[in-house]
Order: sequence, then structure tokens, then C-alpha cells
Amino acid sequence: LPDIRDGHDIARRLNLPAPVVAKVLQLLTEQGLCMIKDGKLDYGAAHIYIDRDSPHAHKHQRNWRIRAMHIMEQGRDENMFFTSPMSLSREVFEEVRRLLPNVIQEISKKAGPSPSEKVACLNIDWFDYAPAEEI
Repeated sequence: LPDIRDGHDIARRLNLPAPVVAKVLQLLTEQGLCMIKDGKLDYGAAHIYIDRDSPHAHKHQRNWRIRAMHIMEQGRDENMFFTSPMSLSREVFEEVRRLLPNVIQEISKKAGPSPSEKVACLNIDWFDYAPAEEI
């Protein structure tokens, strides 16, 4: 983001303690995910992928959902939160499961090359919350 130059800017923007942000930025810089370019914080690697079998994957997803719950409480119109428990056929359940990765891929194609003007998070959950074997 144009107004984010360093760790202090991030700390202010995210309302986090500056020492915590500094520690995380040091790790991100050491890992090549961030870099200092012309005296300003910049991208390193374009993105990283955490394998679904990684012990960190669940923590990563949980952290973003917790953040979403905090943002949800702000009630800002620009944000969108959608929950829709439903009853549907197995066939439609599987069809939606096949569609979602394509939707995610299309969003990623648009977001990747676009200018960094906003930061956002997309959380999508699609699950059988009452599997037959548990009933």
C-alpha cells in the first residue's frame, strides 16, 4: 500500500504493538517475503503457499477467521459476510465443491496484477456440518 512505508505504519494501521510488528517483519525479510527497496517496505516473493498437511495451515486459517470476526463487529457496509446453512442434494454439494476452486482462481488472477491499494481477506468455508456417520 502506498501509505505503508515501514513497521511503524503497519503497527498503526493494524493497531498492533510496534515491537511485535518489527519482530514479524524481521522474520518476513529474512525469509524473502518482504524487502526494503528505496528505503520503503516492499514485496519479496509474490505469495506463499502453506500445504494443507502443514501443521501451520489450520492455525493460519483460524487466525484469519478470528480477524474476520473482529472486523464483522465493526458493521461497515464495505465488508461482506455471508453465512447460509442449507439442505441440498449430494450432487449439488459436490458441484459447489468443484466450482469453488475455480472461483478462487479467478479472484486470484484479478487480484495478483492489480495495484496494491487495499488489503483484504477472502475466507471461504464449504463443509458438511452433520456427516451421516456422526448422526
